[in-house]
Amino acid sequence: MKRKAEWMASSRAIFAAIEREMLCRVSIEGARPRIFILGPRFEETLRKHDEGRQRKAIRACADVVIGAPGLLSARSDHPYRTGPASTALPVTRSDGAIARRCYVEKNVPSALRLHYWVLLSGGLELASVITHDKRDFPA
Repeated sequence: MKRKAEWMASSRAIFAAIEREMLCRVSIEGARPRIFILGPRFEETLRKHDEGRQRKAIRACADVVIGAPGLLSARSDHPYRTGPASTALPVTRSDGAIARRCYVEKNVPSALRLHYWVLLSGGLELASVITHDKRDFPA
C-alpha cells in the first residue's frame, strides 16, 4: 500500500509540472487544451532520464496537451505507424485510441521522443519518453 501512495505522489508532481508549463502556453494562437492522463509506464520512462531531459519532456508534454498547431508542427508531431512507410496505418489500441509520437529533442545523440495516445474522448494519455531508436510503444 505504501509503495502505491509514493507512486501517486510522484505522478501528481509530474502532472502538476505539466500543468504549470501549460499555463505558459494557453495564450498561443490555436491553443486548445485537452484533458490528459499519465499512462501506467509514463513516470517510469520519464524518471530514467536526467533532470534536464525530464524538463524538456515536461515541456513537450505541455505543448502536446495545449495542441496549438505551431507547437505541434515544431515538434514534428505525427501518428505512430505500423510500419516505416508514411502510408502505413497508425497504431490503434483495442479501445480505439490512436498512437502518436513527437520530438522532445532533435539533432542530439539518442534524442528523446514522447509517445502518447489520443483517446476517443479527445483526451490524451501520455505513454512514454524514450529514445528515438526504440520502437516499443506502451499499450
